[in-house]
Amino acid sequence: MVARAVDESMDSSGLERARASDASGTAAAALDADARSIVGYVCGTLASGDVLDESTMSSHDPSGDVLAIHSVCVDERFRRRGVAASALAHYVSRWIVHDDAPRENDDDDDTTTTTTTTTKVRRVRLLCKENLIPFYERYGGFALEGASAVEHGAETWFDMVLDLA
Repeated sequence: MVARAVDESMDSSGLERARASDASGTAAAALDADARSIVGYVCGTLASGDVLDESTMSSHDPSGDVLAIHSVCVDERFRRRGVAASALAHYVSRWIVHDDAPRENDDDDDTTTTTTTTTKVRRVRLLCKENLIPFYERYGGFALEGASAVEHGAETWFDMVLDLA
């Protein structure tokens, strides 16, 4: 489902193990109409720092109040149908808490499933390539902060932020 440039490849086994154990509940899957297969997903981790860097992108802080989105991916056969925008909106909405108490996640949407107890997140951050800036601005409400200090592959990455508080 995910195609990465050769210079962006990584050994994901450590991060995937961390996400599976420490960061469980920080991913959401978009299902096809029959709910039989995953057509897209969004995943991330929580961070305490307010800047995305190599450490915040490779670890999970369960007490963090910044949600770092790592991936928004959609199967090629389902692209340009609103799946990414819907999955992103649903994913971010799961982290919005309107008071100081955690709330249980309610899986009321038939196309996206998550399992988590939501903590208060005040900000959502992500890195993206230049061609995706308009997507995140339009469909996610993110604001561009500028070029990122994170270097991953040959292309420049850009910091984007969505304030929730």
